[in-house]
Amino acid sequence: MDWFAPIASGLLVATAVYFAWSTFEASQNAQKRGFPAKADSASRSFGKLGRNTAFVLICILISICWVAWPYYAAYDLAKAFRDGDSVALENRVAWDSVRQSLRADLNAILLRDVGSNNLAAVLGPAIINQMIEGYITPQGVANLMRSGTASTSVSASEQRRQLDFSRLKYAFFSGNLLTFKIEIENVNKGYSNPFIWIMRWNGTWKLTRLVLPAGIFPDHTDARPALSTQNSPPAPQRESPAAIKVALLEKGFKNSSPQNSDFEDNITFSLSFENLTDKDIRAFDGTLTFTDLLDNVIHSSKLAINETVRTGSTLTWDGQIRYNQFIDTHQRLRKAALENLKINFAPRRLLFADGSTKDYGN
Repeated sequence: MDWFAPIASGLLVATAVYFAWSTFEASQNAQKRGFPAKADSASRSFGKLGRNTAFVLICILISICWVAWPYYAAYDLAKAFRDGDSVALENRVAWDSVRQSLRADLNAILLRDVGSNNLAAVLGPAIINQMIEGYITPQGVANLMRSGTASTSVSASEQRRQLDFSRLKYAFFSGNLLTFKIEIENVNKGYSNPFIWIMRWNGTWKLTRLVLPAGIFPDHTDARPALSTQNSPPAPQRESPAAIKVALLEKGFKNSSPQNSDFEDNITFSLSFENLTDKDIRAFDGTLTFTDLLDNVIHSSKLAINETVRTGSTLTWDGQIRYNQFIDTHQRLRKAALENLKINFAPRRLLFADGSTKDYGN
């Protein structure tokens, strides 16, 4: 249970009541003593000064409580992981949000690194789902924090190992006063990047995002080829005849709004799709690729459209990509100016209004 909030609220209420009662009592005493005019004026000035002081002290107390609250929540979460307290973990972790954000991170890295490996692109998401479901559990995350590697079981010595607070590298608000970022050094020295906890306040502080060091999952679950240290390759040129012409109309960025229960930053964009075939298209999917003016790939993403595009007509479509500040391609896409971007769409399958389909094998 989160005891910090009611305790802090109680302190604030008690402080406010105390100062209010003190002010009232001082006023009553002044009236009983029958101060002369000048003394009464001085008494009122003193009372006003006392009320101002009380207000400032209450504001300071509220600020101290607000700053201390996420630290207490982080300590409570670490203790829950250490003790395997399932009730506390349910209260402190938004598991659906954590799994969803990790799944998006790993899929984005997969799409960036597979290149032309179509088999890896097909099998990768399924493998990632298995990893997320297998490892991102209360026990799995606790083991991960203790041992520094993804494992469903740990040794007895690792089970006794507590979360050492000397591994804490950073803990403070990030971006706004409703987001708290924690960096924890990996106990496994083979990984230079820390674990990152992102906690957000929505009535109470909860872990909503977990960023793991790259390569932390076992090699046999990794469907990606070895990472290249070279610059992104040019966008692949496909020989299939053009069926859909795509154009990038707008690109923007939407900040999260925790007070409105919106915890995601998004890269937004508007596209136009022109049907170049001689039949109405009922639905289509494929790969959307953003490149710079020299055709170097910035970001690629799978795309499926379930809206009718009549032959010779154009569909305007608004989309968004969940922004992850720790993924290089997301940073590059966000910073790129619209006039410096090109876009390519490689269709995989077209479904025509008459029920027929056309596959492109992409």
